[in-house]
Amino acid sequence: MYGFLVSLGILASLLVADHIVKKDGKDPKVLWDASFYTIIGGVIGARIYHVINFFSYYSQNPINIFKIWNGGLGIIGAIIGGVAVLYIYLKVNREQTSYWLDVAAIVTPLGQAIGRWGNFFNKEIYPYCIYESVLDFALFLLMFYAYKNLGKNKKHGFFFYLYIIGYSLVRFGLEFTKRNAWEIAGLLNVAQFISILALVTAVIKIGLINKDDLHRK
Repeated sequence: MYGFLVSLGILASLLVADHIVKKDGKDPKVLWDASFYTIIGGVIGARIYHVINFFSYYSQNPINIFKIWNGGLGIIGAIIGGVAVLYIYLKVNREQTSYWLDVAAIVTPLGQAIGRWGNFFNKEIYPYCIYESVLDFALFLLMFYAYKNLGKNKKHGFFFYLYIIGYSLVRFGLEFTKRNAWEIAGLLNVAQFISILALVTAVIKIGLINKDDLHRK
């Protein structure tokens, strides 16, 4: 069930992305070609993050590192790995990176919302997974609505950083509900620390984009 729901989330995201791309007059082939490598990068990044988080267990059971069907994919690792591979793919193929990152950002929370139910059926991090699923879906609706109404007036890259802000807030808040989280010096857990860094960076980037928009008007 875990693998099915994660796959369903990815498929749903790609179908919505395909709709957006076609409406924008872009080539959907770029989307589907890039998605193959992005998914691989995301899965590898997600697994690495999870294994590092639970290194004490996996160091004693190394064969279980490869059993991803049993669960254990860190969303933060998936985002980092997926974005990194997508960026490299777009650069190599000389595509407009900021546009495609925007599209990915709009649909990613939909995939997260569906995929989190895999954690529920695997009896992982309950009820955290339910809370995040609801908030991720709300973030997707916000992103989709914002792009539909503001997309033509915003510089490419705006929606990517908007997603980073939204998900950072979601993740930072929900981490307080988790027990035995991966902590830094007993103050904040790793996910919260990464969320703060991502949030600050994204806010600065949004400010620069808005400043550029004002200069163009």
